[in-house]
Amino acid sequence: MAGAAASLAAGWLAPGMLLGANPGLTALLWITGLQEILLIGIPAALIALRSRASLERLKQVLALPDPVHAGLSMLGAVAFTMAGLLITLAAFGALQALGIPPDAPPAIDPGSLPQLLVAILCAALIPAVCEELLFRGVLWAALERRAGLRWAAAVSAFLFAALHFTLLGFPVLLALGFLLARVMQKRRSLILCVLFHAMYNLSILVINYSGSNPGLFLILLSCGIAYAALRLLLKEEQHGIANPRV
Repeated sequence: MAGAAASLAAGWLAPGMLLGANPGLTALLWITGLQEILLIGIPAALIALRSRASLERLKQVLALPDPVHAGLSMLGAVAFTMAGLLITLAAFGALQALGIPPDAPPAIDPGSLPQLLVAILCAALIPAVCEELLFRGVLWAALERRAGLRWAAAVSAFLFAALHFTLLGFPVLLALGFLLARVMQKRRSLILCVLFHAMYNLSILVINYSGSNPGLFLILLSCGIAYAALRLLLKEEQHGIANPRV
């Protein structure tokens, strides 16, 4: 616990110690990646490694997934990124109707290929690994043992969305959290959750970098692709061969 506390303190103090008065995007990205590791990744890893039993559980969910499932996870994530735009637009309209100013966080908008590569590492891959280790690894396992699958899914999804501290983004992050919970429940693979999360983050970065503005047709098509990919990914496996009729 002392190591986790030290890592949390270092992550909390890192921006003030390392950033100047007017940091550029690249510096902010490196600090973002460092904070993810210190605030989430290291504490989650220390908790996961605290006992032989937890280490064995971690090894089981880190087994390499079926290549087909990996492909479906990545395809579903890319398509869900577009579908998530509809959720965010609905949330924007709801907040405006309630008189609540939408608190859209500043978008990560890489201005060059080197910045995009740094963003992929620090704002897509590292957060996916660290956050999945915490929310679908450590937290999921603890909640499932104590409260069952439904509470594990609901609480891990809610905390995942809430700890991003964005009211406008909360609905889409909550939906993403529930999808990741279902992947964990059905496939018992933290790797698949990391792939889904990383590809979702990566898709947003690529959209921002390209400056594209997806039209309604593309968004609706993506909804259909996401639905089909996730249905196949979460489909129950058929074990054994049914007896033929005579």
